[in-house]
Amino acid sequence: MTKTMLISAVLMTALAFTACKKNTMHPGSGNMMTDLASAGHMVTVNSSDYERVEAEALKRPDENSPYTEGVIAYLEDGNVTASIDFSKSGKDKAKCVDKDGEKEIELSDGKAKGKDKGSKYKKVVVEPIVKAEDCGYIVAGIIKFFDAKKGYWLATFDYGDGTCDDIITKTTKDGVYPFSMDDYPEWN
Repeated sequence: MTKTMLISAVLMTALAFTACKKNTMHPGSGNMMTDLASAGHMVTVNSSDYERVEAEALKRPDENSPYTEGVIAYLEDGNVTASIDFSKSGKDKAKCVDKDGEKEIELSDGKAKGKDKGSKYKKVVVEPIVKAEDCGYIVAGIIKFFDAKKGYWLATFDYGDGTCDDIITKTTKDGVYPFSMDDYPEWN
């Protein structure tokens, strides 16, 4: 009887810990996968059949920083349907014009600078995130994550070259790992 009660107590404790597991699918949770989905840094185009054109020379301090100058234009059937101007907004922001009108997009969440002392990561958009309406997926862009306290690189997520597919490639010091956005349906 005592052995049965002990096993029951262990199982109940395990169930309690499982039931109380932290929700890592909530923005700001400190989970890289969740932080990828918290888009405030996206340009929307109508079709994945777009052309990305450097309308004004792009500049950035280093390969791990967002652009600080220049303009990217997105052409569809020869017409500019969206653009991002990196010199028209404040630090770590850019002016985006797309089908939804004019908006400011975030290029870095600034968490390493103390805006969110609880976060483990700083997210930097080093290549703008592009969502194609005809595709249902993010089709291009690169986001890098850094340790919020020490600043070292942790991972890079690459959405691809504009091709309509569900693949994201995650690169860390340990290797390269492609995975499907369909693994995270709440993103779509």
